[in-house]
Amino acid sequence: MYLFSFTDTAFSGGTQEAVIGNGYSGANNVDVSLEEDDKFGSSVSLNALGNLLAIGAPLDDGAGNRVSDSGAVYLFAGILDGDSVSSANYGDDPSADSYILPSDIVSLLSAGTNVTLQANNDITVAEAVAVTDGSARLTLQAGRSVLIDAGITSNGGDVTLIANDLLENGVVDAHRDSGAAVITMAPGTVLDAGTGAVIFDLRAGTGKTKRQGGDITVGTVNAGSILAVNAGPNGKSGIVLGSGSVLTASATGNAIVLAGDRFTNRSGASPLQASGGRWRVWSVVRELSVLC
Repeated sequence: MYLFSFTDTAFSGGTQEAVIGNGYSGANNVDVSLEEDDKFGSSVSLNALGNLLAIGAPLDDGAGNRVSDSGAVYLFAGILDGDSVSSANYGDDPSADSYILPSDIVSLLSAGTNVTLQANNDITVAEAVAVTDGSARLTLQAGRSVLIDAGITSNGGDVTLIANDLLENGVVDAHRDSGAAVITMAPGTVLDAGTGAVIFDLRAGTGKTKRQGGDITVGTVNAGSILAVNAGPNGKSGIVLGSGSVLTASATGNAIVLAGDRFTNRSGASPLQASGGRWRVWSVVRELSVLC
């Protein structure tokens, strides 16, 4: 089984990264104990993240060769290393996709090292980032959108999500795709910063050719303070509380502040909890606001 990487989604610049099979070793290769007629590699399935690989061997005799030709599936995790955190900057290989291992992010944050990840187009949190020892600041900075599809736990570290960033901050204009910039927490996801601050910052995209803005959709957030500001340039940039979401902040004063062109609450009654302070919602278009 040969594994290749490519420089883009058109499969350009193919490079052999590893071989999985009997007798292979060194680098990223994986040595698997096989017999000649196991038919290893007859079927292959790779998950969307590219970090979990299933390989079928239909004539394998099973564990301990107990049942002749019963077949087997070999599961491999984390065979290839992710891209380095330090390479996730606007100017580093700006046209390429990048995959950062959550474990690499957690390791740095746990050691007290602040982490900033930048992408000219989108940043997607596809796997949970969970810090349980130590804490530092995590910043996700995108030329278009930030998509939170899995939970983030920072153990008290601040978390900042920036979408539609400005040209002057280093976004490579040619690699910001068209479409509205959004910050979206998927249904059921939780962002837990403990006593740290959580900031949702959808900017105006000033200086870029494509800078349309969309909504900030917030899920459940636990933090010391929560600030969500939507400064999208087209007058249609709102704050949306997703279904079932609850925002809980422990700070005094303005513990929760939400500001945008419009405010929509899809969560239900009492979604904003600020026991030690107050919450404020600023909405330009009152008739489009819903507060339950």
